[in-house]
Order: sequence, then structure tokens, then C-alpha cells
Amino acid sequence: MSDIKRHKAVGSGIVKADPKGDLVLYVDYARLKAEVERMTERNDTLSMRYDTAWALINVQTSYIERLTKAALQVHQELDEFGQVSAKSVHELRDVSKGGQP
Repeated sequence: MSDIKRHKAVGSGIVKADPKGDLVLYVDYARLKAEVERMTERNDTLSMRYDTAWALINVQTSYIERLTKAALQVHQELDEFGQVSAKSVHELRDVSKGGQP
């Protein structure tokens, strides 16, 4: 976008170019307004995508938590019967805490 030309009122109906002036031409104002509207629409779209992504992450996190809890329960039940080695139980606990097997 080209530089916006600013103006300053210096008398009754008289304006002069001033880089620090408060006034801009209507043409420049219209371009700026159109750019603001375009950027606002883009921001709304990105916000919706961001919210959707976080919702999906939350759903996946809850799935992982439920599966981890179920796996720990199964291992605990199997361990009661002596069918799971202590090493595999510790590995599962490490994984449930975010570690590597």
C-alpha cells in the first residue's frame, strides 16, 4: 500500500500537506477501511480454525487419558494373577506419565 498523505487544517477551509497531520484524503481512508475489513475477516477465520484445533486437541487428550486409565486397570488386574512382569508394569506407568517405554 502506498504511503498515506496526511494533511493539517491551517485556516478556514485551507489544508496543507503535513506528515503529522490529523486529516487524510477520503480515497486513502476508504483503502484503509477496506484493508481493516479484510484483515478482520481473516482474523475471524483464523480464530475459528484455532478454536476448532484446540477443541480437537482436548477431545484427543481425553481419549488418551481414558485409554491410559483402562490400560493401567487391565495391567493391574493381570498383575494380580501374576501374568504381567514387574518390568512391563513399570514401563506402562512411565508411558502414562509421559516417559518413553
